[in-house]
Amino acid sequence: MKTLPTRCLITTCLTTVCLFTILAAPSRAGESGETMTTKTTTQPTSQPAAEINVAVEKTSEGDLTLQPINRSSVRFEFKGKQYYVDPSGEADWDRMPKADIIFVTHEHGDHLDLAVIRTITKKDTVVYTSAASLKKVQESQAKEEEAKSAPKLPKFGLIQVGETKEFGDITVSAMPAYNVSEERKNFHPKSRQDNGYVLTFGDKRVYVAGDTEETPEMKALKDIDIAFLPCDPRYTMSVKEAAEAARTLQPKIFYPYHQGPSDPNEVKDLLKDEKNIEVRVFPLP
Repeated sequence: MKTLPTRCLITTCLTTVCLFTILAAPSRAGESGETMTTKTTTQPTSQPAAEINVAVEKTSEGDLTLQPINRSSVRFEFKGKQYYVDPSGEADWDRMPKADIIFVTHEHGDHLDLAVIRTITKKDTVVYTSAASLKKVQESQAKEEEAKSAPKLPKFGLIQVGETKEFGDITVSAMPAYNVSEERKNFHPKSRQDNGYVLTFGDKRVYVAGDTEETPEMKALKDIDIAFLPCDPRYTMSVKEAAEAARTLQPKIFYPYHQGPSDPNEVKDLLKDEKNIEVRVFPLP
C-alpha cells in the first residue's frame, strides 16, 4: 500500500494555516432544504489542486488515486479515468481534472451543485444520481432553459438504491443513506431514497456513505477496504457514532468526512485501539 505522497506531507505549516483560513465552511443551506447551488467560488492554493490530500492505493488492476476535496466531495482516478462523488462547494475546481463520471448522493446543495458540475464536466461526462435528485435537476434545467440563464448541463442518468451497475472499469452499487434518529429524520428521510455508494476498483471496495447514520444496511456491508463516513452531529453522526460505525465496518482505511463543527481527530482517538483501521484525518471545510 502506498501512502500519501511526500510532496503532500512536507507542505509547510504556513500553507496549511492559509488554506484552512481560505476554505471557510460552506453554506448549510443544503441541509435546510436548498436543493442546488448555482454559484461557486475558487479556492487559491500554493499547490496544484489535484495534489492536495491525495493518496494512492494499490489494487489488483493498478493504482487507485483518492482525494477528499472538501466537506462532501471526493475524487478517484483509476485507469486514466476521473470519478467524482458529490463535487460541490468551495474548491479550486478550475484546476481539477475533468470528470468522466460523477455520482451524486442526494439533492442538498452541499452535494448537488450544478455550477461545480458544469465546471468539471467535458463533452462526454455523465452524472448519475437518485430519482429525487434527478427530478430536481430536470426542474432546474427546465427553468434555466426557459430563462436562458445558464449553459447546458451534461447528461444525467439514474441509479437507485439497490442497483449495481458497471461503468467501464468499475462497478458501483447504490446503498441506502438516511437518518434513523428522530431528531434528524427530517434532514434525510428514508422515503426519499438518497444514495450512498460502494465503488469497486479492481479488488478494492470503497464506500462513500453520503449523508446517513449507521443504518441496518450499512451494518450489513462486508469487505469494505476504504470508507468515507460522515461525522456531523447535526445532520448525520456524531464522532462517537461515526467511530462505532467504523468499528462495525472494519475498513482498512477510514476517512471521517462531512465534518461540520466536529473534530475528526476525536474519531481517530476513539479508534486508537483498532489496530486494523487506519484513520486518515484532513481538515475538510
